[in-house]
Amino acid sequence: MTVHDGAQVAAEAVLGEGTTVWPLAQIREGARLGAHCIVGRAAYVGADVPIVDNCMLRNLALVYEPAVLGDGALVGRATVLAHNRRLWAPSTIGLSSAWAWGTMQVTCK
Repeated sequence: MTVHDGAQVAAEAVLGEGTTVWPLAQIREGARLGAHCIVGRAAYVGADVPIVDNCMLRNLALVYEPAVLGDGALVGRATVLAHNRRLWAPSTIGLSSAWAWGTMQVTCK
């Protein structure tokens, strides 16, 4: 496992054997990356996101919870796997409610 200077990896994150995290990348608490993954420069992995072996997140890729990446998945440069159904969801009960954002799981295999 290699974590380059400038990367932020939460103490509660798990990185598999041979995984590399490049500068400015952020991996949140509870994220689990398998063996031989590459997390590119300034990429983001959300809290509790499971990523199986041999995955690549290219530079600036953003993977928000509750996404799941299967074995060998590739997330291209500047790709966003969002965690909500609506980009803008005003409501009378507030923007931060689960109802307003309508979260859903994104799975890449």
